[in-house]
Amino acid sequence: MEKVVPNGQKYKVVRKNVSEYQGANFKQIEKKHLEIIPEIEYHWGEEVTEGNSPLILITTSQTKVEQISEEEYKNTKLLIHPNSGHDNLSYDFIKNAPFPIILGNPIRAHAVTNYILSAVFKHYSSFKKQDEWDANRTWNRHLLNTKKVLLIGYGHIGKLVHQSLGPLVQSMSIYDPEKGYKELEQKDCDLVIVAASLNPTSKYLVDKAFLTSLAKDFVLINPARGPIVNQLDLMEVLTKNKYATAYLDVFEQEPYKKIDFLGMDNIITTSHIAGVYSSLNSEIIKYEFDVISKFIQTCDKIEEFKGFYKELLLQNKIKEDYIL
Repeated sequence: MEKVVPNGQKYKVVRKNVSEYQGANFKQIEKKHLEIIPEIEYHWGEEVTEGNSPLILITTSQTKVEQISEEEYKNTKLLIHPNSGHDNLSYDFIKNAPFPIILGNPIRAHAVTNYILSAVFKHYSSFKKQDEWDANRTWNRHLLNTKKVLLIGYGHIGKLVHQSLGPLVQSMSIYDPEKGYKELEQKDCDLVIVAASLNPTSKYLVDKAFLTSLAKDFVLINPARGPIVNQLDLMEVLTKNKYATAYLDVFEQEPYKKIDFLGMDNIITTSHIAGVYSSLNSEIIKYEFDVISKFIQTCDKIEEFKGFYKELLLQNKIKEDYIL
């Protein structure tokens, strides 16, 4: 955590809600640590925050814009969204917000990359304990250096996947038009990894036409956003093609139900856990502490603060009529 330099201005930190996996005592732990900053007074979202004290809001991917009252909106000076997914915040809210909105992409980037790599190695190179010596010494596996990979999205996670998996595979093409990778080269790909945000250009990018152009035994891994993949198209394709496999951690509707994928043995589902890990809560709090400390240190130089967090400033993702 960065060193705190008091500046005298008091702020109320208001956390709107917590995610299920954060535990019952997360708010108490967060309050204890954030109030180490002399200027901070911590409040839970349901508490009444009277007066005109400047606010720092903390949201999650489940926070609804409607949960932020007019009074809170008027007094907010900073909003921290310690998640990477932000499609719960509307275009109008983001565009019109008079305060910076800082995303938390770095918090989960390594965890999601680990999930992707775990799925890759589980699929292509898993092995079981051999209780006795096998004189045949056989291992029926596929080497990654024979695989053609398409990586969709080249943000924090995409770059880590490229750096870690890229040297192991035959080829890795990247699709991210905003980063200059404008060619979608999915034909005959063996492995497709989705690491993109959800917006009008990425919704249902992976549809029936896309899927049927891949290699027959393709593998799809999606720990990003559910609606990037047309789930009905995927189920139709995988029902007909038992050689293909999908690893899904996100879905069009969450939570999913067991019956949704009944009989689909080639769809491996997990419960939006890719970004969850044992020290996640402490990393969230550390990240919030650092952002708040930096904000307080530069509150009279807000453009300097925005420049420091330019890659994580949500307003910098505004396009003509949507958010990247």
